Amino acid sequence: MPLHLAAAMDNDQAVKILLKHGADPNRVVHQVFSPLVMACCAKSLKCMKLLVKTGADVNFKSPSGRSVLSQAVDNGITDIVKFLLEARADPNIDDGVIMALSLSLIRLKFCTWLQQRTMTRL
Repeated sequence: MPLHLAAAMDNDQAVKILLKHGADPNRVVHQVFSPLVMACCAKSLKCMKLLVKTGADVNFKSPSGRSVLSQAVDNGITDIVKFLLEARADPNIDDGVIMALSLSLIRLKFCTWLQQRTMTRL
C-alpha cells in the first residue's frame, strides 16, 4: 500500500499527498501493519502526526495484541511515546506484553530447573 510505504520511508510529503487524496489512515495490511505502526517503526514523528490528524487510531492493536504505544516504549522512542499519550493513546491498554514476559520467565525458570536436574544426574 502506498501510504504504508510512505510512512515506513519517513516520507511525510507523500503521506500528506496520499491522505489528501483519500488514503485510509487505518487500513491494515497483512492483519498487522497500519500506517501508524509503519511510521512508528520508522521513528517518523512527522508522519505519525499527519496520520493522527486525519483519524488514525492511536489505540490500534495488531492481532498479536501489540499496541503502537508499547512498540514506541519498547524501542525507547520517547518523543513518539509523548505524542501518542497527548493524542489520547490509552496507557493502560492490555496488549499482552506482560503476559508474554511472564511466559518467558516461566520458561526460563523451567529450563534452569531442568538443566540443574540433568547436571546432578551426571
